[in-house]
Amino acid sequence: MSSSLAQEAELPSSAASSAKRWQLMSAVCLERLPVITAPMNTIETDASAMFSQIEMENSSLSDHELRQLDDL
Repeated sequence: MSSSLAQEAELPSSAASSAKRWQLMSAVCLERLPVITAPMNTIETDASAMFSQIEMENSSLSDHELRQLDDL
């Protein structure tokens, strides 16, 4: 028998129940705060719009969009 079991066996029943080990559990809650940036100036706004337009023009069409074009 292990030493902890032997110790529990020697204790009276009320002491044995209080001598049982607790099973501890824990959890972690991680919160990521938003990144706050300064408003874009006119050059940054224009560049962002231009890159969005280029990305839209160079993107591939989905199957649904291709079927829609065929129907038209």
